[in-house]
Amino acid sequence: MGKGLGSLATFAISFAVLFNKLPQAYEKIIGWLAPALGKLIRVTFTSLYLLFGDPLTDYYLLGAWAVAAFIGGFLAKKTSSGTLAALSAYAYNFPILGFCIFKLFESFEALGGFGEPGGFGGLPPLPPGTSLADLLGAPVVSDFIEAFIGGTASGGPTDFNTLISVVLPKISKNVILIAVFGALGGYIRSKLG
Repeated sequence: MGKGLGSLATFAISFAVLFNKLPQAYEKIIGWLAPALGKLIRVTFTSLYLLFGDPLTDYYLLGAWAVAAFIGGFLAKKTSSGTLAALSAYAYNFPILGFCIFKLFESFEALGGFGEPGGFGGLPPLPPGTSLADLLGAPVVSDFIEAFIGGTASGGPTDFNTLISVVLPKISKNVILIAVFGALGGYIRSKLG
């Protein structure tokens, strides 16, 4: 019961903290796409940022994961259980992100997809004072685009080694942070009895 409760608490706290406190570039994208694609776009960017955001450059993300993992570990009651509870909460974001992306593609297709070559179907125009470059420069999004363009610029397919070299360090930072704070919460709880 302790691991399950700790895992659920870790996920709920981290998700709730970042749900309305995403980076400004994400807020611009959400403001642009939410009227056409729905509120699921915010859930998508929250999961994306929890999974691939860099906690060493965004202290809000660092705090969200540290506090959530510590509380989850504390509720799990043991060091190993705390680590497992916190890491499973991190992993919950993968299926959520996959489901959200699937539903967003369905919504985009229902709007007409890309429509004419170079078009964006039924998506609203960009907000005034915002360029596509601003939106594509958002944290995490810019890293993925850079990895994809790097492979296609050379005339070949996307270089998955480049993609992995971009994604793996960020995942590793999050996993280490979460595991440490989950274990710390479990350790303190086990010493308290």
